[in-house]
Amino acid sequence: MFKSEIMIAIVLWLVMTSLASNALSRIIIHDYNNYSISVEEQYSTLLDILGRKLLLIKLYPVSAEATINTVSIFCENTLVNLAIRTMNLEDYRDFEDMLGKVADYKQRYIEEYGVWYRYVEYEKASVVYTSLGYMYYTYGNGRVEALHILGANFSDILLEKILNLRLYGVNYSVVYGGISDRVVWTENGSVITQGESPYTVYGEPFEKFYITIHGVRIAYPLKIGVEATEQGRILKYFEGFLPHGSIDKEITVDSKILNMVMDEYSKATGIKIKSPDELVVLDMYYAITPDRVYLAPMIIVTKNNTNRVALIALYGDKVRTIHIMVLAGEYYPSEPGINLLEAILEDSNKPRIEHYTTVRFLLIVLIVIPIVVLSYIVFRKVRV
Repeated sequence: MFKSEIMIAIVLWLVMTSLASNALSRIIIHDYNNYSISVEEQYSTLLDILGRKLLLIKLYPVSAEATINTVSIFCENTLVNLAIRTMNLEDYRDFEDMLGKVADYKQRYIEEYGVWYRYVEYEKASVVYTSLGYMYYTYGNGRVEALHILGANFSDILLEKILNLRLYGVNYSVVYGGISDRVVWTENGSVITQGESPYTVYGEPFEKFYITIHGVRIAYPLKIGVEATEQGRILKYFEGFLPHGSIDKEITVDSKILNMVMDEYSKATGIKIKSPDELVVLDMYYAITPDRVYLAPMIIVTKNNTNRVALIALYGDKVRTIHIMVLAGEYYPSEPGINLLEAILEDSNKPRIEHYTTVRFLLIVLIVIPIVVLSYIVFRKVRV
């Protein structure tokens, strides 16, 4: 009996130690450390989207580690091609030489968002890739002091020479979204009037380019900031979402979908809708669903002469309200954020020890408890 109790304790200790060690090794493996849309393009009523062709795109599983390995290669190629085209470089080696040596490298999983990310810090730049297809790049401080304007014609270069989107059989285009800004450095707002001519002052300017699918834009623009210097152009800033998935469903807006949208709006706002021409479509775009499973067509609708607005996702056989809003004043086209960057940069700045503390504590506990149990059994037998 005494021997069997000792054997059970030893087996328990071995199993728990193995589990804890495996958990620790998993962490080690993943932590390397060495357009503005014009008013004419907006729809007037819900009836105006009748017959429109849309796509429901299923994103490849963002929680799978294999996805970050595939998507990061795709994003990296896009970034290199963009750098070559905007800076007149000969090939990718010129861009690599410009970035400098790798100073830090991390690949981790953020449970809160269910995505993998890869963070690469160079001597002069940093890049973030995610399994969702979102990427972020800055050279130096990432701020553009003197913007080199690529212009609307660069849309064609993006489409033909740079983007190699993985959604086969889809009719893409790229639409110029003009100049925008991350920070506006003025005392009286972004618009200054000198004489009779108002003009805008930009503090950290970049240009926006929208990817469109059959004429409907993806809501997250490609943000490109190229700085003009005496030594030539420098790609200082790039941020964008490059969809990586497959077509799940082709949607043709019919009367059934219109009725579902009407019912959904009524349910979400408490305002009864009897006819589709009572609903004004303020905007339509593709956006990532809250569960990060789909890139889905979204419409923003409101009832005539009211300020209650609903953002509704179209899944084909069903629709779903994402959120409701109260419209104050004129509506301007939406540009929702993916809201990943802050979490990734915060996570990437954590020292390695923070990622091991919990597992190491668990490992110690799992080792100590069997030893204490075994010691108690031996002590009890000896006293007997």
